[in-house]
Amino acid sequence: MSPTLEIEDRVLALRYWPSHWLRKGQVVLFWLPDNLNSSLEGLSGEFPLIKRVVGLPGDKVVNDYLISSGTNDSSNRELTIPPEYFFVRGDLDLIGNDSFTFGLIPFENLHALVLLKLSSRKDDPSLSD
Repeated sequence: MSPTLEIEDRVLALRYWPSHWLRKGQVVLFWLPDNLNSSLEGLSGEFPLIKRVVGLPGDKVVNDYLISSGTNDSSNRELTIPPEYFFVRGDLDLIGNDSFTFGLIPFENLHALVLLKLSSRKDDPSLSD
């Protein structure tokens, strides 16, 4: 997915946005639901998480793959994303957590939409500490 975000990347995000702006592929900042903050090791409610939206209401998640709404795939583990929830994945699938780990995210936990990836601190000497 492009642009792929890596650890220590900086982004410009918009906190106030019309709800119809949320799309698949959009990178978002969100808070975990309160009941999960203490149960997932290494994740706290101190900072929002940043992931990419890959599923919206009406889409189906089947056996760890997202199937767009309107397909007729009947596999063992099928979940239709309900209204007011979305599904996220990380750009770096080998590390981190995503909706396969902590479940669907309620829209009320959405903190901001990422508009663009900024230049890295290491690429801009004027930003160094």
